[in-house]
Amino acid sequence: MKNPYVIGAKIYLRPLEKEDAPLFTAWFNDPEVRRSLNQYRPMSLHEEEEFLTKITQSEHDLALGIVVKAGNKLVGATGLHRMDFKNRHASFGISIGDKSEWGKGYGTEATSLIVGIWVLKEQVESTCPRLDALLVLEHKVAQA
Repeated sequence: MKNPYVIGAKIYLRPLEKEDAPLFTAWFNDPEVRRSLNQYRPMSLHEEEEFLTKITQSEHDLALGIVVKAGNKLVGATGLHRMDFKNRHASFGISIGDKSEWGKGYGTEATSLIVGIWVLKEQVESTCPRLDALLVLEHKVAQA
């Protein structure tokens, strides 16, 4: 495992690195991958490198690579964005960019792991509306 941050059954989450930019650029320029993202413009390698530098230095974002333990293969990314520690809420994002790895449960497991990070870190009660929405999303992803 390469620099694991959180370890699950089939995957682990690790910090993103500038060296990941070529993979992400190819994935996020693929129309099938991009259809579920809030992105409509082409992404250059330079733009992705800048994004990775900025996001890894942000105090209000936690972006992590999704890596399959068997083969140590980076297959996507997940994150909590616009984290507001005072009000205890954040936005959630996830993408499995490697289409050959779709449908294998990696997104579901990554969702569980990152929600677990937020719950443990912030000790948010399940009555928090934003967390409830995240847990409903996790349940829907698990059912898919």
